[in-house]
Order: sequence, then C-alpha cells, then structure tokens
Amino acid sequence: MIHDECKKSVLSTAKGKCLMCTGTTDSTDYLLCQTCSEDLGDCQCCANSMDRAPLKLKARKPGVFFIKKGEKDNGSTIKLKLGEELHITLPEEDDSWKSWVVKDYTFGVLSLCDRGQFTPDPGDMQYGSRTIIFSAESSGQSLVEIQEEHDFGGSTGTPPWKCTVTVK
Repeated sequence: MIHDECKKSVLSTAKGKCLMCTGTTDSTDYLLCQTCSEDLGDCQCCANSMDRAPLKLKARKPGVFFIKKGEKDNGSTIKLKLGEELHITLPEEDDSWKSWVVKDYTFGVLSLCDRGQFTPDPGDMQYGSRTIIFSAESSGQSLVEIQEEHDFGGSTGTPPWKCTVTVK
C-alpha cells in the first residue's frame, strides 16, 4: 500500500530493509515491506497511515547547529533559531516490539527531518535509543509529542514525551 504522492518519490529499485520486521522491501526508498504495510495499514514509502496525508521528511543540510534533548527533558521548553535542529534521543529496547512515534507537532513551524532508527548500545545490542530530528522552519510555537507504541499498533501505556518549542 503506497500513497499516490509517495509513488512519485520512489527512485531506487535496489532492495531495502523494513523498519518493522527487518525483511526486504522493494526499494531502498520504502520504510516498510508489503506485509508490514498491509498489517499496519500504513504506506510502504512514508510509513504514515493510509488514512492520513503522506509524511514528507525534510532534507537535512550538513553543519547545522542543533540542540540535543533526551528522556530527562520531558516537559521542557526549548528555544530554537530559524534553521536550527532539535535532536530528541529516547531509550528503546530492540526486541520489545515497541518504538517511539511522532504523534504531534506544528507543521510549518517545525519540519520532521528524521524519524530515527533503533541504534543499539555498544555493550548490549538489545538496548539502545532512537533519535528523532526536527528543523525550525518559521517563527512560532509548537508542542512536540512523541508516543511509545507497539509495532503492531496502539499505545504501550507509557506516558508520551512532550516539549514546547519556540522558534524565533
């Protein structure tokens, strides 16, 4: 299942890797394999629900100033300047069938640059983190909400990670 708009952005015919099951995708431009896409009701390309508009990631530029935030910064207020990035790193367990998902932010004030992938800790490959990256696009304020969800859908019951971002 692929959004019509996402079909236009698929350039590669090389096989890729599914974010959910690590199976093979038909393109490196796909985030999900066909089976996971159908099971979740999500687009293979952008991994957003087929009931919603396609999710577009903003291209990143090298050398951009960024602010790092983590689990301890939940509920904080963050100030960014135009063009700066916010990197949010949250802990994750690889074999728990749970991952962090962006639930809300103000499009236009912020752009989602990267939903992140599980990055294992060097000492224990089961545990690690996911870094989600936003870019400041225009002046304003945005509530950012990131929810831990089961990979097969639905909240895990873990309280969401939230922050308020002010862009000037």
